[in-house]
Amino acid sequence: MMRLGELGMCPPLYGQFNNGLVYGYIPGTVATPEEMGNSEWAPLIARQLAKWGQVIIPGDDRSPKLFSTLQKWLNDIPSDYKDESVDKLQFNREMLIDELPALKTMLSTVDSPVVFAHNDLLSGNIIMNEARDQVSFIDYEYATYNYRGFDIANHFNEYAGFECDYSRYPTKDAQLQWFKMYLDELQLDSSPKALESMYQEVQVFQLASHYYWGIWGLIQATISELDFDYKDYARIRFTEYFKIKQQLFG
Repeated sequence: MMRLGELGMCPPLYGQFNNGLVYGYIPGTVATPEEMGNSEWAPLIARQLAKWGQVIIPGDDRSPKLFSTLQKWLNDIPSDYKDESVDKLQFNREMLIDELPALKTMLSTVDSPVVFAHNDLLSGNIIMNEARDQVSFIDYEYATYNYRGFDIANHFNEYAGFECDYSRYPTKDAQLQWFKMYLDELQLDSSPKALESMYQEVQVFQLASHYYWGIWGLIQATISELDFDYKDYARIRFTEYFKIKQQLFG
């Protein structure tokens, strides 16, 4: 186990304020969604995320924060929230509240260890340093202890980019290669049986990732001043959620 500052490839955090953080400088370039999954950078990301998961946060009970975060966010959606594009697809607040126990049940069908998770490992939070052949992760806003499957599935979902092109989601073969890099970094069992088990784990946790960011999108639609269609983003994430739910559980 290690502390966050001991990772060596993470920027020092000098301060934070209501709407931002102040980091130290890291040489390199920001990754693109396409680069995250290529043969050069995917192994480095897998190994770095494996090390990241071993971080110790002093004073934390190391319990997964997924469901407490989701419950808080559900409570933050205004009770009178109204959006025709969402309601038309039956993604209203009451329906999403009722869906949370179903999500818990589906996630309980797989085992997923609790690790220190980034929880937002999209391309913009990955700095690639070609000179040193290494990657660094930035933006710890959502970082907390969470299920391993969530952190990895969430990262794979980000291959889709902001345009949400989920045809970019990695193939099973690509995932198995990624899992082997991850497990080997930790000197854990990376036999075919272990890789298949991890594949099933991450498959199911895709659901949690889509539900998580769908809820987030509904909240941002009510508070954010950014020029971004958060309502449509939420619609896309929930559409993907129910599609995958049908594929996995019927």
